[in-house]
This record gives sequence, C-alpha cells and structure tokens, in this order.
Amino acid sequence: MNTSAWAGTIADIERRVLRANASEQIAPLRAVHRRFLELQDLLHVAERHGDLPAKRGVLLGYALALKLSPSEPGGRVFSADIDQISASHRSDIGDNATMCSHFEQKSDSVLAIPGLSLLPTYPSEHDIATEECRLFRAHSQLVAELVSEAELLSALCQHNRGHPIYDVARGLESYFGGLIDSLTLKLKLASAEMYQALYTPAVVQATARLRAILDAKHASLAKEHAKLNERLAIYHDAGSEFQEIASAYARVLKETEHMRQDIARTRMSTMHETTVTAPVNIAVIKYWGKRDSALILPTNSSLSVTLSQDHLSTRTTIRASPDFPKDRLWLNGVEEDIAASKRLINSITTARNLRAALEQKLQEDGTTAETVVPLSKWSLHICSENNFPTAAGLASSASGYAALVSALGALFNLPQSTSDLSRVARVGSGSACRSMFGGFVAWQAGVSDDGHDSFAVQVADRQHWPELQALILVASDKKKAISSTAGMQTTVETSELFAERVRSVVPKRMEAMQRAITERDFATFAEITMRDSNQFHAVCLDTYPPISYMNDISRSIVSLVHAFNAARGRVAAAYTYDAGPNAVIYALKDDMRDLVELVTYCFPRDESTPPEAFYPDSFAIFDSAGQVGQRLTRPEVAQLAETAGKFPAGSVRRIIHTEVGDGPRLLTAAESLLNNAGMPKHTKE
Repeated sequence: MNTSAWAGTIADIERRVLRANASEQIAPLRAVHRRFLELQDLLHVAERHGDLPAKRGVLLGYALALKLSPSEPGGRVFSADIDQISASHRSDIGDNATMCSHFEQKSDSVLAIPGLSLLPTYPSEHDIATEECRLFRAHSQLVAELVSEAELLSALCQHNRGHPIYDVARGLESYFGGLIDSLTLKLKLASAEMYQALYTPAVVQATARLRAILDAKHASLAKEHAKLNERLAIYHDAGSEFQEIASAYARVLKETEHMRQDIARTRMSTMHETTVTAPVNIAVIKYWGKRDSALILPTNSSLSVTLSQDHLSTRTTIRASPDFPKDRLWLNGVEEDIAASKRLINSITTARNLRAALEQKLQEDGTTAETVVPLSKWSLHICSENNFPTAAGLASSASGYAALVSALGALFNLPQSTSDLSRVARVGSGSACRSMFGGFVAWQAGVSDDGHDSFAVQVADRQHWPELQALILVASDKKKAISSTAGMQTTVETSELFAERVRSVVPKRMEAMQRAITERDFATFAEITMRDSNQFHAVCLDTYPPISYMNDISRSIVSLVHAFNAARGRVAAAYTYDAGPNAVIYALKDDMRDLVELVTYCFPRDESTPPEAFYPDSFAIFDSAGQVGQRLTRPEVAQLAETAGKFPAGSVRRIIHTEVGDGPRLLTAAESLLNNAGMPKHTKE
C-alpha cells in the first residue's frame, strides 16, 4: 500500500473512532438486549399455555407495551400490567388461563383502536418466506459492515507502534469484539420482531434455522478475530524494528540540523546586521530653504513633534558582509540605484568614515587587528519599508534617513551621541535629524560653514505632554509633483517674503513655541502652528513660478478647523501642512473625540474602502467600525457638521489617529527585512 493509501486509511479510522462514542453505543445495545430477553422469557411462558389464543394475547400485549409510549393510542392499555407479566413468568402462576384470557381481552381492545395496524389474520407461506428473506438481507448487510471494519483494523495494525494511532488501534480491538456482539444482538432483535409479527410454527422453525446459521457465522467471525489478534502481535514486533529505524533517522536529522546551525553561525561570524525603526516628525515651525545644499544647512531653525511609531514609521535592516560585492538598497520591495542618490551616498560615506576612525582608534589603543572587524570596508545590503505612503507629504524622507543613520550607528557601534548622529542624518535629509529624537525636537540652524553647529536637540520628551494627539488626513497618497529639495531652492532664489520670514518671524516663533511646549499652553501652541503653516505656504505661492502643495480638500480642512474652534469658543484644534496636501491636526485628548466624529462625517469614506482601513480606531473613539462617519454625539458638533456639509466620498483617502512618540527603536533579529542570503524577504516586480 502506498503512502497516500496509508494516510487515507488512518484518517478514515480516526474519523470513525471520533464518531463512535462508546458510551452512546453501549447503552442502546444493552436496552435492546434486555427487551429481547424479557420477550424471550414471555414466549416460554406462552409455550406452556399450549394454545394459540393465549400465546397471541401475551405476545401482542407485551409487544404493544414495549412499542407504544403513554402518549400514543393504546400506550396506556398495557402499561399497568408490565410489572405483573415480569413477576408472573418468574414463578409458578396459579391460574395461567385467567392471565391469558386477561391479556387476550386486552389485545382485542388494542386491535379495536382506530388506525392501529396489527396482523388480523395468520400469515401465509408467502409472508413467511418474505420475512425470512428480509432477515437474511439484514444479516448480509451487517456481516458486510463487520468485514469492512475488520479490513480497516487489519490495515491499521500494519502501522508502526511508534505512531500515536497505534493506541487507537488497541482501542479498536475492544471495539471490534463489541461489534461482533452488537451484530448478534441486532440479529436476535430481528428474530424477536419476526416473532411479534409472524407467530406460526413455520416461522419459529425458519427462525431456528436462521439462528443456527448465525451461530455458525458468529463462530467464524470469532476465529477471524483471533487471527487478527495474532497478526496484530506480529505487526507489534515489526513496529519495534520500524521504531528503531525511525529513531536512527531522527538522530541523523538532528545531527544535520546541528550542522546547518553551525554553518549559519559560521556565516554570521562574517556578517553583521541591525534592524531599527524610526518615526515621522511633523514640523510646527517649518524648515524651508538651505544656505548650503551640499551639507544641507538650513536658512532657519525649525521645531517638530515626533509621532508614534505604532502608526507611522520606517523599518530598515542593514547587513554588512565581505561576501557582498557592492552596496545595494531596496525601498518598499523595489531595488533603487544608490549611485543615483548623492544624499544617500553622503549619509553612508559619513557613517563609514566615523567607523573607520573608530577602527583606527581601537588599533591604536592596543586592540589587535584580528579583533577589530573592518566593517567600514565591507559592502552593505540595505532594505527599508514604510508603513505609510512615500513622498506624499508625510515626512517619509525624514523617517527613512533617520532609520538609515540609526541602523548604521548601531551596526558600526559608533560612540557618537544622538545629536552628533543627527548631523549624519541631516546630510541625507534635513528634517531627518529631528526624527533622531522622540517627543518635541528643535533643529538648530547654526552659523558655521562646516555645519558642526547644525544639529537636533530634544526640547521635551514624549511623556511631557501625553494629552497631545494628532489626526492625519490623507488627501492624496501620490508622489508630489515638485520635491521639497527643488521647491525650497526656487523659493530661496525668487521669494521676497522668504527673507523676512527667516530674518524676523522664525526666531520669535521658535522662542514662543518652546515656551508654549514647556508650559503645555495649547492655545499658543495651536495658533503659532497654524500661522507658521499658513506663512510657509504663502512663501511657496510667492515663489516664482508659484508652488502650490495644498489642494481644494486641504483648504476645506483649514476652514473646517477654524469653524470647529469657533463653535468651541476657543482654539481647540490646529492644522499644519508640510510640502504636500495632507493635513495634520493637533488637538488635546478631550477634544479629539468630537474632532474625529466631525471629520469622518464631513469627509466620508469611499464605499470601496472598509471602515477599519479608512479610520483604524486605535483610541476606541467609536463603539464599532460601522459607526465611523455616522455618529455625532454632541448636538453642537452635529449642528456644525450640518452647516459644513459632506464632501464627496473618498475626498480624504484615510485618516490616521496618533500621538506623540519616541525616537528610533532597535529591533530583534527576528524582525529583520533580509533573509539568510542577505536579500529582501519581500519584493515587488
């Protein structure tokens, strides 16, 4: 038998065993057995009477008492006499004729019940022959069932004893013996039913012949059972040999696995890898314009809020190995050309130079060359993935370069501080230096030409203002037409408003914003945030040719926020826009529920977008996903929503509810984006 046949046989037996609950089978069989024995005893009593009317009364009376429930017609006729019958046939009955006459009268009264069909006349020879054939057919069917069970048991016995199903086979051995007994009981019951319906001497003789045949079959089946037990013992011995072979094979597999692990450890000794995540930050005082494009030195300082990585982050894995022929980069499953990105080369080169300096210092301090791993000379495989749209105004470059530099710092074991490493992130993407910290972060513009004084510092950590939350309304997840780098360069060259912003506006706002954060003064924080966003986009429009990152939906959100504040009678929410159409709305926790209800109502989801994808309810604003965009709890919010009206479904593609978050996180090896060969686990065509 082939492997698939074995599996099919074993599975079939397992299903049969699960269906065959012994407690549910044995109880009915015992009940049938008791019925049969009582009926047989009553037949012997009737035989003593010697006359057919008496026999007829006993048989029909007891049969009806067994078959009819008290609620059915005739069910109560004999119910009171069952105990009397049972007691009578176990002792010498003084007046059998009286008892028989009593039951004959009872049976006649039952026969008179309308709708009750019993044999009113004695059966013909044809009736007897028909019933005899029915019993033989029933016998054949039961024997076939028994043979089928025997074949399945025989097949199971050939399975080695080490398999858990062997215990099932031992249980089936008992079940098999019970099956033979149940077959006998079923056939005896069939005989008893024939006595109830056909009570002529010819039928009695036919039944006796049938019993003789069944007894012979029973004896034959018992012999087969004994043979199967002998075969089971043989297979038991064979299973022992098979178990020894299986154990030896398992030892070989275990040794092979140890060898594989040794090989992997050997490979890892020449490989070093780190995986980190880094957060998105949204500026409340905008960075726009460079005084040095190569070093990415800003024209003005800026300040941002770091958002939670539970909702927005970039994950990056970097592996260094002497086996890699060159540096390679995969971004969101697509390989990118590192040579095409000067900023990427700058960040990697700067980090490598810091590692080379560390290696040289270690050797100068007496560490042997064999101990110092020359990571600065090894090639890198870099794999990075965002959990949000890239280049759609959600600071993807900031989190991306922050993750890159954090991973390089951990991989190269660089001793520099986070502020020092923020300089490395800055040469990749200016705003990335702010994503090197959590909480509230300032990027100091500096004045030095070499940029050593242009780095990020933390103003306050994430726990400083836990009530502050943010709502991101994604109006578009497409890549913006004009990159931030190209846009700010044009602004610096052409905007007359830009110089005034850098000279007088930003320094005052930086000081006022840091004070508002320190004092947790939301009204001041919100007003400065909105004013600075407005001025930033005004400067973009003052650029020649003008740059417009906001769209009609963006401007509608601005109007809705101001209407929300007016309805509140205070500044309860603040919008801000980076170089893109997507809005970030800051609000305190106590006001955020009403704000979420308002924006999800006014900007309903497209029908093709599930509610949980449109607004993943991380803060349990709604009782269920079905309430998103449907519930307006407060009357004043409902009135405002009615005034603002609903925008076309899908105008806002999705809404992300988040809060102030921490800085880059170091992940475990299990969370790596690279496989054992150093290639991405997830790729796109």
